[in-house]
Amino acid sequence: MAEIILNRDAGRRDGCLVDIEGIVKDFGITPQLRRGFRKCVNGRWPIDPRFIFIEESHAKHPALYRSHLAGDFCHILLGYDLLASGETPEKLQQQTLATNEYLKINKDAQYLAGAILFPKDIFLQKWKECLEGAPEKSNREELLYYCEEKLETMFCSTRNRILERAIDLNLMTTEELREFFT
Repeated sequence: MAEIILNRDAGRRDGCLVDIEGIVKDFGITPQLRRGFRKCVNGRWPIDPRFIFIEESHAKHPALYRSHLAGDFCHILLGYDLLASGETPEKLQQQTLATNEYLKINKDAQYLAGAILFPKDIFLQKWKECLEGAPEKSNREELLYYCEEKLETMFCSTRNRILERAIDLNLMTTEELREFFT
């Protein structure tokens, strides 16, 4: 699904950086910065699929803003099945989800957000370049920290999103995450 979105919006990438805000707007969804945004969402589930509400303070931190925007976009994309239905957000009705439905969509949305923000081929290439450029005699922990810090800057994203994608692509393990990053 991430490939479909990235191919559909092929001009929305500049090197490592995916223009997630442009992709969101191409789908007819408007990001809105708001103080106290929780009034507009139920947990992370949007009341109105035409808008993504993000806490205003997150705009000061582009990596955090991009992470939340991608996650919330994927919630709408999957929850309202935008690709399959072909509907535009203005034609959609509010949905109420059971907890188990929400949890499944949340897990899938977080995975999809990582796949969109970090296209597999580019992420693997940059990870390899980081490993090759790491200081000599680095142990596994030092290598992981080095790569995470470099990719965080390259992709303008959060540590958590970088580490989640590295685990998804089998570049590190959840055990390493717990041992080195907690």
